[in-house]
Amino acid sequence: MQLNDCYPVTSWSFIDYYLRVKPSFYSICRVFAPISVGIERTPLSRWIDEDYPRKTEIPQFSIFAHNTTTAELSCTLVLAAYDFAAGERVGFPSEKKAVTLLPGQNTELGEVENPKTLTDDSLIVLSASLVDDAGTILARIVNWPEPFRYLHWPKDTRIDLGTSKADEGAAWEDIVTIKANQPIKGLFLYPDYDRSEEENEPEPVWEDNMLDLMPGEQMSVGVKGLRGRGVKSKFLADWEM
Repeated sequence: MQLNDCYPVTSWSFIDYYLRVKPSFYSICRVFAPISVGIERTPLSRWIDEDYPRKTEIPQFSIFAHNTTTAELSCTLVLAAYDFAAGERVGFPSEKKAVTLLPGQNTELGEVENPKTLTDDSLIVLSASLVDDAGTILARIVNWPEPFRYLHWPKDTRIDLGTSKADEGAAWEDIVTIKANQPIKGLFLYPDYDRSEEENEPEPVWEDNMLDLMPGEQMSVGVKGLRGRGVKSKFLADWEM
């Protein structure tokens, strides 16, 4: 999925003082893309308020997708789940199914059948992707247990970043590959500014950013304008590491 294919999103609130794109831009752009997928979690939060947690929390998930193009689209819905509390992948009864998205509208893709192994203590992170026949991800979303502040990442959480030159004639100059050993919320990529000439280096342009990762999943992001700089990352709760 390329964010330059999405509808224009224009607001000064999406850039900072130095005219750099904020992380929220990428999240909003994915929602406004011609093809998008969404997950509704019920109940939305594990907490009624700060003093009253819910006594049980085995959520139900419903999937929906938007097709704002004028053509019908046939693709495959792929689910992947991870129990953040147990620290292991969870297999759902039905993780792949063929779907058809009608043009110019929202299509309900149904409720997800939960496995019988879920308990009140389960913290399910659910990923949903729409994949075409060639294996290309058309749209993707990761749904998390809320509130996020009650999620605690293991001390051994690791992000592996690699950078390589893009193929000749490609739309991007470099390709950044990302892989993690734990679910990652809000991974933000940025150039290594630890250089004396930092103020003279322009901000790079990213194909995508502010990403959610599932354990063992490898993602690739195109970038222009690194100019030999390295790539760093930060994510929700990385200060706990």
